[in-house]
Amino acid sequence: MPEPSLVQRLKERKLVQWALAYLAGAWVLYEVVATVGGHWNLSDLFFRGLLVLLVIGFFVALVLAWYHGEKGRQRGSGPELLMLAALLVIAGEVLSLVGREPGAVQPGDQPASGEVESIADVLNRLPSIAVLPFVNRSDLSSDQYFTDGICDELLTSLQRVPGLKVISRTSSEAYRETELSIPEIGRELGVAWVLEGSVQRAGDQVRIIAQLIDAVNEGHIWSETFDLEQSGQSLLDVQSRIVGMVAGELNIELREEERLRAARRFTANSDAYDLYLRALDRGYEEAISLLEQAVERDPGFVAAHAELAKAHARRYQMAGDRSEERAATAREAAERAVQLAPESEDAQLAMGHYEYRVEKDWEAALDWLGRASGTLIGDGEYHRFRAYAERRMGRWRQSVASLEAAVSLSPKDASAWSELGLSYLCMRRYDEAEEALLEADRLGRGATYRLALLTWFRDGSMDGWPPFLERNPTSIWAWEIVMTEGRHEDAAAILPHLPDTMVYQYHWYPRALVEAETLEALGQVDDAREKYQEAASILEPLVEQIPDDERYPASLAWAYAALGMEEEAVRLGRSAVAIMPRERDALHGPFFLFDLAAVHARLGEVDEALEVLEDLLSAPARFAPNMLEDHFRLRPIQDDPRFQALMDRERGKAF
Repeated sequence: MPEPSLVQRLKERKLVQWALAYLAGAWVLYEVVATVGGHWNLSDLFFRGLLVLLVIGFFVALVLAWYHGEKGRQRGSGPELLMLAALLVIAGEVLSLVGREPGAVQPGDQPASGEVESIADVLNRLPSIAVLPFVNRSDLSSDQYFTDGICDELLTSLQRVPGLKVISRTSSEAYRETELSIPEIGRELGVAWVLEGSVQRAGDQVRIIAQLIDAVNEGHIWSETFDLEQSGQSLLDVQSRIVGMVAGELNIELREEERLRAARRFTANSDAYDLYLRALDRGYEEAISLLEQAVERDPGFVAAHAELAKAHARRYQMAGDRSEERAATAREAAERAVQLAPESEDAQLAMGHYEYRVEKDWEAALDWLGRASGTLIGDGEYHRFRAYAERRMGRWRQSVASLEAAVSLSPKDASAWSELGLSYLCMRRYDEAEEALLEADRLGRGATYRLALLTWFRDGSMDGWPPFLERNPTSIWAWEIVMTEGRHEDAAAILPHLPDTMVYQYHWYPRALVEAETLEALGQVDDAREKYQEAASILEPLVEQIPDDERYPASLAWAYAALGMEEEAVRLGRSAVAIMPRERDALHGPFFLFDLAAVHARLGEVDEALEVLEDLLSAPARFAPNMLEDHFRLRPIQDDPRFQALMDRERGKAF
C-alpha cells in the first residue's frame, strides 16, 4: 500500500481541527481573565506572561496532535521532521517578537517588563520628603549662593539615603517665595514631610536652623539651631546630623558605610568648599573655572572633581567644543574622582556622564549608573540620566519608565515632563505626548516647539507653529519652518540674523549652506551655486580633520548634491549614517537617515530614498509620515505614488 500523502496525514491527525479548537479555547480563556482582571488589579506583566504561555501552548498542541492523532501513529517521515523543526523556529520567532519592545535597536537589550515599569510605583510607596529652599538670613544678599549651596547639598545627601523619596531641587525651587501652606505644598508634591530652614553667615560664623514638618497637618516634628564656624568639616557634621535626624524620624536606619561614603564627598578646606558652592549654579565656563580653583585648593575634594568632570562633559556635548583636549580633561576629572572614592555616587555619576556625553558609550554609562543605583532610587537626576542612555540605546519603554520615575521625584520640573513628551512623540503615542508637553508648558518650560511638532506629526497641520515663530522669529528652526511652508521671502529675511555657523547636537551648518538653499528656492540659481561652493569649502577640511563627527559629512553631502557631485554626495551621506547609525544612537541616528534620504531624493534616486525612509520609519524617531509629506527637502519625491503608499502604510503605527 502506498504511503499516505502529507495532506492525508494532516487529515488523519485532525491537525487543523486541533489548532482551531485550541485557538478558540485560548481566546475564551484570555477574554475571561481580561474581564475579571480589572477587578483583581492584575498587572500588565501578568497578561504578557499569560499571552506567552498561550503561544507556547499552541505549538505544543500542534506537536501533540501530530504524534497522538486518532490513528495513534508514531512514525515520522523526513517532511514531518522538517515541519516540526519549522514549527519550533516559528515559535521562537513569535516569542522573540512578543518579548521585544517595538522599535528597540537590539532585541537582547530588553529586560523583563516588570523590571522597569514599576519604578514610579516603588517610589510612591517610600517615605517622602521635600526640602524647601532655605531662607538667606545673612546681611549680604550676595550670600544667597551659600545658602542655596547648603540647602542643595543637604538635599543631595538625603537623596542618597536608601529607602527615601526626595523631591528634586527643581520642583522644590518652585516654592521659594510661595504663599501656599505646608499641607498645600505637600499635596502638590505628593510628600508626607517637609524640611525647611534658614542660613545666616556673619564673618566665619554660620547659623543653620532646620525644622522637619508633617506635611499633612503642618505639625512641627522637630526644630534645631546649629551654630558653627564656617569650614567644610563643620558644615559636613551639621549636615550629617540633620540627615540622621530626618532618617531617624522616618524610621530609616543609616548604616555606618553610608555615613562614611557621604563624608568622602566633602572637604575640610573652607575656601575650596565656598568655590564649589559658587560653581553649582553657573554656566559651563564659569563653573569650570571655579571648580578648577576648588580642586587646586583641595586635590582630594571628590564632589568638586565629579562636578568638574560633568561640566567638561556637558561643554563637550552641548556647546560644540568636541576637541580631544576637552574630552581628555573630562575623563581625567572623572577618573580622579573614582580614584579618590571608588564607592562614591558622585564619582560614579561623573564617569557615567563622561561615557554618555563624550564617548557615547551608553552601555558603559548605564554600567556606572548601575553601580550607584543602590542608594540613588530617590535621586531624580539618576533616573533622568538613565532614561537618556536607555533612549539612545533604543530601549524606549524603559526610558519612558525612568522618565516617569523622574517626574514622580520632580513633579514641578518642566524639563522632565518635556523629555517624557519627546519620548512619547518619537514613539507616535500622541495622546500621552500631548499630556506631558502641556504639563511642561504649564510649568513654564515653553514647550511650544515640541507642541507644534506634535500637531504637525499627529494632524499634519502647521497651525501650531505661529506661537513658536512669535517667540523665535530669527532662529534656524524658524527658517526651516517657513521654508517648509514655502515662504521663501520670509526665509531670506531670517538669514542676516543667523550666526556664521549653527552648531547643534544633530547638525553643523555654515550659514552659506542655509543661504544657498534659500537663494535656490527664490530662483537665484547662480548665486545659490556660489554659496553651495562656499559651504563646501568650509566643510571639506572639517571632514578631513575630524572624520568621526557625523555632522560634517551630512552637511557636505547636501552641498555636493546641489553641485551635481552625485557619487561624492551619496558616499558622504552614507558615511554620516555609518558614523552614527541608529543601532548606535536611536535618538541621534535617524537624523542622518533623513539627511541621506533627502540627498537621494534631490538626485532623483527614488528607490534609494524610499528604502532609507522605510528604515527611518521602522522604529521610534523624531520623524513621522505627516512631517515627511511636508518637508521641503523631500519635495522631489513627495508626488510619487510609492512615497504616498509608504506614508499611508506608516501613518497609523505607534510603538
